[in-house]
Amino acid sequence: RADDRFSQGDEPLTVYLSNDTRSEVAGELRWKFTDLVGREIESGVLETVIGPNQSAAVLPLVLSGKVESVSEQNRFLWCEFIHGKDSVCSDALFFWSKPKHWNLVNPGLECAVLDVSQGHAFIEVSAPRACAFWIKMEWPETRDRFSDNFFHLSAGGSKRVRLNLTS
Repeated sequence: RADDRFSQGDEPLTVYLSNDTRSEVAGELRWKFTDLVGREIESGVLETVIGPNQSAAVLPLVLSGKVESVSEQNRFLWCEFIHGKDSVCSDALFFWSKPKHWNLVNPGLECAVLDVSQGHAFIEVSAPRACAFWIKMEWPETRDRFSDNFFHLSAGGSKRVRLNLTS
């Protein structure tokens, strides 16, 4: 069902979830509207269940006046589907204008090695000052060493990535 706070406006933005497994998947769809430097405008959580081998519209959002007051060049919707113990199994970013129209701010990217053991290194990448888009992780001579090698970060957000050191 739609979050009641999105009651103004005309056409909803609809978020879909797909499940390509043979069993039902339950979890939380967490969403937030932010501006380019990460100020949260609206947010919410929706408990949902997706049947096996299905796609479904799970979240129709009609923009509130609060969200519409932010210019399209500065409006972003971040979504994460959480399944299990805080495990993000899917995420998405929606934006309302072409990236060439954004007034980008240096996100101050930081990277730290958290742990190295049993042929893996765990690396945390964070963007403390502003949103960071199209982050690409690379390691010489191979492209499949990272658990996730291409992602976005909301301002203040971080991502833990596993690096396979043995292949």
